[in-house]
Amino acid sequence: MAKGDDKLFRCLAEFYAADERRQRASDKTFKLGEKPKPDLPRLRKAEAREEKLSAKADRAWYRVWKARATSLKGLTAKANLRRHWNLEDEESEMIIYKSIIADIEAMN
Repeated sequence: MAKGDDKLFRCLAEFYAADERRQRASDKTFKLGEKPKPDLPRLRKAEAREEKLSAKADRAWYRVWKARATSLKGLTAKANLRRHWNLEDEESEMIIYKSIIADIEAMN
């Protein structure tokens, strides 16, 4: 790993951890809502936690794309993240492509 990619890989680790927590919260919310007679206060609390964790994962995602990749390994990690967190909105795609283009330009 290139020394310059340290920040990028820290951001990636933070993102993957935040996304895992978000996914577990989402699963818990789904299970609570799936019951025939869900405990509504508990369900609301689980939904609020899921929303909070989703926002944290979203912020971590943006930090990854702001971090500069200084090696091919860093660029590959960003490309893998793009596949992991597949987005369909144009704004997010532009953030991804601008980040990767800026990384390549900075390497030259």
